[in-house]
Amino acid sequence: MLDPVTAKVASSIAGRLTGPALKPLGSKLRDFSMGPQEQAATERTIRTAIGRAVDEARDQGLDRDMVNHVLLMFERLFIGHYHNDASVITKMDDEAALLYWRQAAEAAGWDIATFPLHFPQVVGRILSYLPMELRAEASNSESPLFNRITVTALTDLESRLSEVLKISSMALSCVIPIAEPLHRTLNGARQTARTTGRAFVTPHMLLALLQQRDSLTRDALDYTRQGLAREIYESLTAYLANASLGRFADFDWRERDDVRAAQVAAARKGSLVITEGYLLVGILETPSNTQRQLVAWLGPKLINNAKKSALVLNSSARVSTPGVVFPPAVLGPDRDR
Repeated sequence: MLDPVTAKVASSIAGRLTGPALKPLGSKLRDFSMGPQEQAATERTIRTAIGRAVDEARDQGLDRDMVNHVLLMFERLFIGHYHNDASVITKMDDEAALLYWRQAAEAAGWDIATFPLHFPQVVGRILSYLPMELRAEASNSESPLFNRITVTALTDLESRLSEVLKISSMALSCVIPIAEPLHRTLNGARQTARTTGRAFVTPHMLLALLQQRDSLTRDALDYTRQGLAREIYESLTAYLANASLGRFADFDWRERDDVRAAQVAAARKGSLVITEGYLLVGILETPSNTQRQLVAWLGPKLINNAKKSALVLNSSARVSTPGVVFPPAVLGPDRDR
């Protein structure tokens, strides 16, 4: 699911991709009055799609109780809106649809900025799984939905949704660059890894942030727990001194999942650049070996407190000029560094 800034960038592209071709499906669903059996079957597919998406979020370090809590929140949100308008589970044909679930969550009282999961990623997964689950249900001759929903239309919806999300991600990466001097700091860390011939990993990035003069990362961690920044700094330094990391492979910052998550965090707040606070949030929200170890060490509560502190301190920090904006380019494959 895309945030407002992302949607504004991609809406014209998305509209061309998903316009008239999807309207017959939405209209067909609105015209079709589902009985109790059909409604129960559709609710089951919604729960299955949500379950698949939220279960993947355990990689972000949540314990089972928190996963179950988030699962119930999403089920109530999606099924409640489905009861009011059956077409919302497949509606992706305009800008309002791209923003629909974020606005619905905020209207329900959710605080997206401090949500325990990366909200756009989880909702995006739910929406990608829904057509697959509906298609499987509609293909089952014993299902109440058999032949009620056109399998071909759902397959088309799935492919178009995937294209919209891919193009929107590319557009976001081009318009929200890393701010200076943060960009220079990260490039310096990457150059060090290149010079030593060792792979660039998340500890390199965190250390670079902690070593900055007037480091917001240091302040955010110490605000969470006094002395935490020093503990993390020493642990990361010891790890990099002894770990076998493999050979350096060059990369673009836009290829990194944590930078993409930082772009979304910046878009959430209407920022034109990625500043240090947003990058720290991106690191803490993106599954990696370092993030999982931090969650295991500190626990989800302290991780959430660190994200809150980063956003609070970031909002009061002085932001420099954007610097060089990334030129349009095709994003490379996702990597877990």
